Parts: sequence; structure tokens; C-alpha cells
Amino acid sequence: MNFPSIVFEDVSGYDFSKHNKKHVTEDFVSENFKELGWNVYRPFNDTGIDLIIIKRCCPRGHEQIDESANNEVCSQCGNDLVHIKRFIQVKTREIKGKSNSSQFFGYTLKSKDFRTDPRHVFLLYSDYTNDFLIIPMYEYLKIFYENKELGKSHFGTPSFRKGNNKLNSLRKHPNGQWVWKSRNNARGISFDKFVNKNGLKLMSNPDYDINVQKYAEQISEMKLHLFYTYSHGRQFNKELEKEINNYLSNKVKDNIESISSIRSETRKKLRKELSSELIDSIENGYLVKFEGVSFYD
Repeated sequence: MNFPSIVFEDVSGYDFSKHNKKHVTEDFVSENFKELGWNVYRPFNDTGIDLIIIKRCCPRGHEQIDESANNEVCSQCGNDLVHIKRFIQVKTREIKGKSNSSQFFGYTLKSKDFRTDPRHVFLLYSDYTNDFLIIPMYEYLKIFYENKELGKSHFGTPSFRKGNNKLNSLRKHPNGQWVWKSRNNARGISFDKFVNKNGLKLMSNPDYDINVQKYAEQISEMKLHLFYTYSHGRQFNKELEKEINNYLSNKVKDNIESISSIRSETRKKLRKELSSELIDSIENGYLVKFEGVSFYD
């Protein structure tokens, strides 16, 4: 099994610029997943999801990652097959650096890109080295949750900072290993488990679909700890950063249990004060975008 394979054999990646590379890359990723038995769809509207891929598999993972199960039950264990679905956000970059030294893969992510649904996946495509780094949402957050110094500037609320907060810590070594490095961690954290076939196997775990609510709750908890932090710039010192983060941490602890009740009380208050016509308009219009949010529950 060769993954990813060169599906566009007569086209060089250098034929494309930043103006059309996005669409060519998404086609390249799509064709690679199709070859492995996935059904691939592209959303009409851009909501931060580039591709939706679906296939059947055994809940115990008996089929190979390059197989597609077409029966109703697994041929090995007899269990009913499950449909697994993945929402893919593709990030493509030409890797930078010299071939005899560490090369870095720069990309940007915003807070809205971190969905709570564990079926969301980041796919980082290095077209220069023809590598896919396939990182499920849960796994991405888990790395930085367990190694908080690595993600300090990644997730933390920035102070005065220039640029678009592009991440340049992901590197490929001359020996072929992918590592996330930071100033505070010279050795870095290996990302090899996300590369190509390793990442494909990790992403194909049906437990994300079977226990979606369990993983969503864990993702939500990690996001609370990672996003409510502050990283100081040159204008502030570490003492002030520590003071601000202690304040934020205490606020999260004090309010985490009451967030749902605050939302519920606000909903009741609005339901009393707004006219029924306006509530119906909001329910059938604005709140349609937010699944599970309603004035009526």
C-alpha cells in the first residue's frame, strides 16, 4: 500500500500557485481517500470543512485501512458494521528549509477551527515531501493538553503581536522524522504517529463515532484548559503573565459548573421579555445555525 499515492501523475505541484493550490490539493486528497474505499463529498458552503468522507467498517477494526466493507456485518466477527464519518480541514504548504537541515511546515489555525466533535480532522499536506499528517481533533488537543508549554503561544490569548500567529514549530528532520518543537522544549514531541499510513489508521478508529459524546466532553474540557490562557509579548514580563493566568484559571474553575445554568436562566428571561413573533423568528432563523440551542427547551 502506497499512501498517499501520486494520483495526478502528469502534473507537477510547482505548476500551481497560492491562487489555485487549495482546490488542486483538495482534489488530490479526495482521490487518495477514494482509492481506499471512502465516499468523498465536498460541502457547497465554506464552513471550515473542506471534505466529508464516509465508509463502513467493523467496530472492532478487523478490516485493513485500505479496504472498504460492503456487507452488513463483519466477515470475521459477525458484528454489525458502522458508518464512520470524518470532517476534514486541509492545510497545504510547501515545506521550507534546506534538505540537509530541519525543514518547517508553517500553518495557521483559528479558535473556530477547533470543533468539539471528535470526528473533525486536520490534514496537513506537505506537497514538497508528499506527506499527509492526519491528526484527529482529540489527538491534536491531547498533545498540547499533556504538554502545555508546547501550546502556550498556540492557544493562549496573545498580547501585542505582529502577523497572523502562524505556527512554525512543526518540522521534518533530515532523517525523515516529524517533530513539534518550541523554545521551551528543545527535544520536541514526535508527530510520526500522524504521518501517512499511521495517521490514516489513527483517524479510522470507529470509537470516535461509537462514543462521540464521550470524546466531545473530553475535547470540551481540554479546550477550557488550553484556550483560557494568556501568553505575554515583549511588553510584559513572566510575573504578570502568571498573575493573569491564575486569574483566568480561577474564573474557569468558579464558573464551569454554572455556565449551563446561566444560559438556561438567560433563555427563560428572554422568553418572558420577547414577543412570541420575535421568538419564532429567532427559532426559525438565527438559532437554526446552532444545533441544540432553543428558546423552547
